[in-house]
Amino acid sequence: MIRVISILLILLGLAACSAHGAVIGPDGDIYRLHAFAYSDSPLLQTSEYSIRSSATERIKWYTYGGIGAAHLVGAVPVYNHLTGTWGAPTGRFHFKNETADYLAFNDEVSHLFISYKLAQGFEAAYRSFGFSDGKARLFGAVESAFIMTFVEIPVDAFNPSQGMGATDLAADYLGIGLAWWKSVNPALHDLDLKVSMRSFSGQYSRGLGEDQEDYDNYIYWLTYRYKFAVAGVGYGTTHPSPKDADPSAYIGIGTTIPDLVGLVSSKLARNLKPLELYFFNFHVEAF
Repeated sequence: MIRVISILLILLGLAACSAHGAVIGPDGDIYRLHAFAYSDSPLLQTSEYSIRSSATERIKWYTYGGIGAAHLVGAVPVYNHLTGTWGAPTGRFHFKNETADYLAFNDEVSHLFISYKLAQGFEAAYRSFGFSDGKARLFGAVESAFIMTFVEIPVDAFNPSQGMGATDLAADYLGIGLAWWKSVNPALHDLDLKVSMRSFSGQYSRGLGEDQEDYDNYIYWLTYRYKFAVAGVGYGTTHPSPKDADPSAYIGIGTTIPDLVGLVSSKLARNLKPLELYFFNFHVEAF
């Protein structure tokens, strides 16, 4: 699923750059920035970036056009990648057997993480398009919910080899709720969900959980950041045999690329913020 996230957010990022961003300045004017928009940017105080009401509709046209183009361009490869990995929805609606996947809730945890990151990523993208914090948060949550629901219904629900996962869908909505909660609560700023991989070898290049080895390759983390250092507790699984899932908890310490880059350039670190989903770490197995 990491590859799916990358495709979606890269396309939204390209669309954001094509629209050049639009924000409301402190004097009520609409400003277009030729980079990512920051509320503390000195550009907001520069009159040459002011675009008066005569050009407002043009900004909106480019903004909505960029968003629409990103979605149209991204929909086909993402759908093909999903169905190419898990199969197409060519059967009858049915539920999957939740107790017979032998994944020890690794699948549900991955759904929670992915929906959480999608909601965060879309919120940031919509904010870069010039939407208010409230609208960006709402659109990000709705879009993440739509995508993750689509994965379950119809893609999995009508897939003869899959089936709709009620627990997967519950985990999806929980992840979106957590992203919303963090967005509206500044006290949660340094808490986050992250992921790491046990191996970067070619056999895991698909990026999606196609079999038990793929699921076992990921560790999902609840982390806390202090300056550039990140500490966390993680969850992952191993499979001594196909029907024997061995869940494990981990304690880790490390950092992320944006946190390291932030030691040199805070602006560049903000531009690299999507990369903070990956947790480079040293860890030990707690149990």
